[in-house]
Amino acid sequence: MYAGPMPQNNSDILNIRAVTSLRDLFPTTVLGFSDRPHCGPTAIGAVALGALILEFPFCATTSAAENCYDPISLREVASSIYRVQIATSPIL
Repeated sequence: MYAGPMPQNNSDILNIRAVTSLRDLFPTTVLGFSDRPHCGPTAIGAVALGALILEFPFCATTSAAENCYDPISLREVASSIYRVQIATSPIL
């Protein structure tokens, strides 16, 4: 299942609660989230709510990074997502 952001004209408003709604409706389905550039906290929140697959627009250089993640910003978001995954893991 896919819980992505609002349409392009509302790209500053992302409803990550869709992840929760889809998780409740389809509990055995793997959920994903498609992020927009410069909205890393939204992807982090989607992971905290149950998204397991993330899609990011990626640019290999920082010169084209206005509409995508450059390697440095993607690494920062990935590091934050990893910390959220650890923090929300079940206690064994």
